[in-house]
Amino acid sequence: MAKNTSVEFVLRPFEGLPAEADLVAMREIVPAATIKARTNAEYGSREFIFTTSLPNQLAGLHRTDGVVLLALQTLAGSGDLSRDLAANLLETIELEPGTPLLRSDLPEAGPRLQDILDLSQPFEVEVRDGFDYWMSPDEELTP
Repeated sequence: MAKNTSVEFVLRPFEGLPAEADLVAMREIVPAATIKARTNAEYGSREFIFTTSLPNQLAGLHRTDGVVLLALQTLAGSGDLSRDLAANLLETIELEPGTPLLRSDLPEAGPRLQDILDLSQPFEVEVRDGFDYWMSPDEELTP
């Protein structure tokens, strides 16, 4: 029997986050930008980077250098984008370095970004000219 993973639709999924407007812009408008963030102590105080998008529409990427990237311009469908992104982030953190996260299933009920992020640190947007942030600085770029 199929699990019911849908929730009530959340109109403002980033409400209450310090960079609500920036996160919306990164999800809907901006082609390339990043925000450094961290999970709260309950979720390991793990640093990661919100990104507009990742190659091949990946939901997340645990780069070979250990940096965790979470794509905002990704498929989500539970009705609560904050919950979907939180599930993607927590799953990406657990991946081995060098492993991408492809999201195909709706996440089970769980925490939202508002529950897992450290909201005491500033969320500063860095608009990018390109997508070089996808790659670890020590990786050789090839055609």
